[in-house]
Amino acid sequence: MHEVSQPLFIGDLNMKLEQAVKEIRAAFEEIKGKHLQNLCREMVEPPTRSQMFRSPPRIGRNEKCPCGSGKKFKKCCMVKGLL
Repeated sequence: MHEVSQPLFIGDLNMKLEQAVKEIRAAFEEIKGKHLQNLCREMVEPPTRSQMFRSPPRIGRNEKCPCGSGKKFKKCCMVKGLL
């Protein structure tokens, strides 16, 4: 009789294990679906107006020239019309 009860016990454990695996997979699919929805929403939303028309920061006339010459911008690239 001892041998008969043991296979039933193992069968119960297998059924519980299979049920737990199904629940974990269902929870994973739900989380994965929500995550994908958030990613898609972020990718589809158009940029705001300020993001589309943002201009680069302006260089002041008396600041050093960004070309690295060490001269003021007004005496270097501003005169050349490069920047």
